[in-house]
Amino acid sequence: MKVASPLVCYKLPFIHSDCRQKRPFVGFNKPVISKGRKSLGFTLIELMITFVVVAVLIGVAVPGFRTFIQNGRITTNSNDLLGELATARSEAIKRNNTVVICRSANPTAATPTCAGGAAGTWETGWILFEDGAAAKNNTFSPGDVGDVLIRIHEPLTGNLTLRSNGASLADFIAFTREGLTTL
Repeated sequence: MKVASPLVCYKLPFIHSDCRQKRPFVGFNKPVISKGRKSLGFTLIELMITFVVVAVLIGVAVPGFRTFIQNGRITTNSNDLLGELATARSEAIKRNNTVVICRSANPTAATPTCAGGAAGTWETGWILFEDGAAAKNNTFSPGDVGDVLIRIHEPLTGNLTLRSNGASLADFIAFTREGLTTL
């Protein structure tokens, strides 16, 4: 006697070996294939309309994205300067000495210097140092006893300028040991 393999029967809602069906119930769930016109791809008109819609979206998005990038650069560089000022103040209090942030024409040099007058701008970078000289001359020079370089900041990126409203910025900003500025 030959035992039938267990199949899902059409009439009975469970699996057993006494199924008289020739094929399982699963075979009745064939996908329905439409007998209409076959799709062979995109028409030329559909493709052209898609390109026009994509071109309009790109034309609208690109100028807004450029402004987004510029605003991001301005925000980043502004936050860098504010962070440096906060660092200078806290270092002056911590070191119990005058700390100066000054613009520099060569902040990435081996021995950076403060730029006074027309030499260098704030866009070219700045340095942060402890002014330990007895004269408190607000200029960094490695030869001065007590001048300690704390941090340097490289030039601003993205063709940005750093200007004040109406008046020019000072060559330096110094913080006393109490955390007050000398401006």
